[in-house]
Amino acid sequence: MSPPASWSDTPLAELSADAVALLFPIVEAVSVPTGETILREKSPADHVLFVRSGKLSIWRNDKSGTPRKLRAVDGPIALGIASLATGKARTATVRAESMVEAVSIPAAELRSLVGHHPAIADIVPGLISETIDLLDITIERAARDVAALEERARTHRQMGVLLVFTIIGLSAYSLALVGADGLERFMGSSDAFKAMVMLFVGGGMAAFARYTKLPSATFGLGMNTPGKQVVEGLLSVALLIPASVAAKAWFFPETPLIATLEPDFAFRGWMLFAVYMALVPLQEIIVRGLMQGSLQHFLTGKLRLPLAILGSNAVFLVAHLNMDVSIALLSAGGGLIWGVLYARHHSILGVTLSHWIVGAWVLFVMDFPGIWG
Repeated sequence: MSPPASWSDTPLAELSADAVALLFPIVEAVSVPTGETILREKSPADHVLFVRSGKLSIWRNDKSGTPRKLRAVDGPIALGIASLATGKARTATVRAESMVEAVSIPAAELRSLVGHHPAIADIVPGLISETIDLLDITIERAARDVAALEERARTHRQMGVLLVFTIIGLSAYSLALVGADGLERFMGSSDAFKAMVMLFVGGGMAAFARYTKLPSATFGLGMNTPGKQVVEGLLSVALLIPASVAAKAWFFPETPLIATLEPDFAFRGWMLFAVYMALVPLQEIIVRGLMQGSLQHFLTGKLRLPLAILGSNAVFLVAHLNMDVSIALLSAGGGLIWGVLYARHHSILGVTLSHWIVGAWVLFVMDFPGIWG
């Protein structure tokens, strides 16, 4: 007796005529539609399946009882061999990811035939070996997944602590700047003190970021697609400078567009400009790299990026209120554009370039009353 066509692509197709005659009455051809469960974890091992064709996924419950996908496999493959050898319940759940064609044999009858028919017994060791190989691969993949989850959890913890310290640092910065206004009556200007506060807070945040030992790219210091970043940064300048001119005309229509600085402001102005050029990258590391980057890491869903941009930009706005409400609003407008650029490239290169140019234009060229006190 020859093996029927439904046994093709299975070890049963290689059996002798005598073995086929013994198995034929107990072998059943089965078709399992996509999405159906073929074997269920912890269920009785009452049959063995020889899958001829189809895509399968192997699942196992974790300690909380939640099913976790271990891997995907394709037929031909034998299922239930481990349970056949041990007599214990199923160790995993198997689902059909496509139409599955298989043949099913009751485990008790197959176990009895294995003990009495050499030809049938000969196929079992090979099947057990294949099952062990499959389990080894599955365990190895599970170990890699666990390691990846542990690394992700470690990054979550570090970025969570980093986000908290960033918020505390920015809050301290804002409080210090409010207190700095009281120095006006004694020092005539609080610009130097404000600059020192900015450098201290920014330097502290940068040092703490370094302490976490996270990759520099985590904080936007990567150099991926630098050319595209520069081009998009300059395009944002072309958008933001006309917008700042329009805002100036709206807020202060009575003052000239270009500032006329007093002679005694020359040295002070160059000093502030140098400090400004140093502060912009620090601002971008803190607001975009640390805060927006952390929010992008923690948030989920379709609104993940917009919420991260809005949340970090709100802090960016508040940090500029000490200068002037109009400047703070302009900063928020620019911050939205820079937030989008950062979300696109996860780098502060193009963002910092645009911030440098637009900020220098607004702070040192345009005539915004009251900026420098």
